[in-house]
Amino acid sequence: MASLGSMILIFMLAFDPFVQQILSYPSESIMLANNSLAAAAPQLRYFGTGVSDTDWTSAYYLGIWSTDFNITPSCPSGNCTWPNYRSLGICSHCSDMTSSAKFHCPMPSYNDTRDDDGYFVAEGKCEVILPQGRSSNTTVAVEALYVNESFVGEILFTTHKVWEVSPLHSAESVGWNESFSNIKNPLLVLGQISLGFDSGRIKNASNPTEGVIFKNATQCAFSYCIQEYNVSVTNGKVAIEKSSPDLGKTYEYTSIYNTTETCWRPSHSPSDTVLKYTMLGDDALYLNATEFVFCGNRGIESLPFIGSTTMSWSMDSGSSTWTSGLASGGLVPVASSNENFDRISELGLGVVAPRVAESLTKTNLQGSNITNIPGMVYTNELIVRVQWPWMILPTLLVVLGIMFFAYTMYASRQKIFWKSSMLALLFHGLDDETNVNRDECTTVSMMEKLAEGMHVQLQASQSDGRVMLRGT
Repeated sequence: MASLGSMILIFMLAFDPFVQQILSYPSESIMLANNSLAAAAPQLRYFGTGVSDTDWTSAYYLGIWSTDFNITPSCPSGNCTWPNYRSLGICSHCSDMTSSAKFHCPMPSYNDTRDDDGYFVAEGKCEVILPQGRSSNTTVAVEALYVNESFVGEILFTTHKVWEVSPLHSAESVGWNESFSNIKNPLLVLGQISLGFDSGRIKNASNPTEGVIFKNATQCAFSYCIQEYNVSVTNGKVAIEKSSPDLGKTYEYTSIYNTTETCWRPSHSPSDTVLKYTMLGDDALYLNATEFVFCGNRGIESLPFIGSTTMSWSMDSGSSTWTSGLASGGLVPVASSNENFDRISELGLGVVAPRVAESLTKTNLQGSNITNIPGMVYTNELIVRVQWPWMILPTLLVVLGIMFFAYTMYASRQKIFWKSSMLALLFHGLDDETNVNRDECTTVSMMEKLAEGMHVQLQASQSDGRVMLRGT
């Protein structure tokens, strides 16, 4: 019994720390039922006239020069969630065409253009030909003085170029149903090439085009697409997850007026989806917004992307070998299209094209023809939470304490030593008025023996009204 009591006392040392951990006060998001606070995320069901030409053009330049294209949903409390939903957008897919492209750069003919002093300017094609679509159509020019079968001059050629490989076709045009970078009938296909110069490849000084080398080629195709959005806002921070894009299908639709329209639909939409002629401001479209099917495709412009850089390589007349005579160490830039093209050349078309696609998507999600998806608004509130595991030790100590007390009473009910301490007070009192001298109660054993045969009860004293024990 003493061991059990000691163990309980030791465990009691941890009682207070455990009790302090029972209640916690975390901050949790509680959904608000107040209709005055509405959360909304933009959804695009069709491409129409909801974006002005100015905003559409600005989206190209934002894609080239910036990197933030996330949408901004409306969330008044800073904590909102939305059910997953689908929305239209513009996607791109780029392919490395270096291994499949063909490079053609012959030395231009100069015999007929040489003047009496032997000076000539020869111009020709130095182009990259992709498996489909238009070639790079790049040029090379050799300006030199031809003396005794030797050249003194320079070669100028295009080192970087972005061009339109294929526009959006109609069913009647050549190229319909062709696939570029795994996209069938894309809105636009762009190509980018990079050329260089290696003077060590020139075997004949009269043919400097032997030094022009093909480095790489990239092809990017744009298309409408549909993705599933998972949008949430936590403490003011927006989180957006998108599924893999469904590139859908571009097809020809014959209207009830027997006109042919170029349309787009998702892969899961039925091929016989009924389209309705719908007025949208000053314009009208055949569409089925429920199925994300629409006509009158708005193509993507190539002008913000295309451009080229021309560089030169000079010939050292003293050694009759082609070197970087105008600047030591490499090619000398002669002309570049614009700053946008320089940015694309620096980053690469494979980096810029997806950014432009996201920028165009964001711009259209900010247009006037969007649908707002309602969400759930939450607010952070402090709540009281009971951590039940911390109740184990305090509960165990209470149960053990009761068991110990009951066991102590049971084990000591036959022992009288703990009951004898009050006998002297009861038989002899505390003061002169209650003090009684009894010869038969002078020792503890005598008081115990006398107490065993007595029955007492509490009664009021007749002299002073106090409650006293009286024998019965």
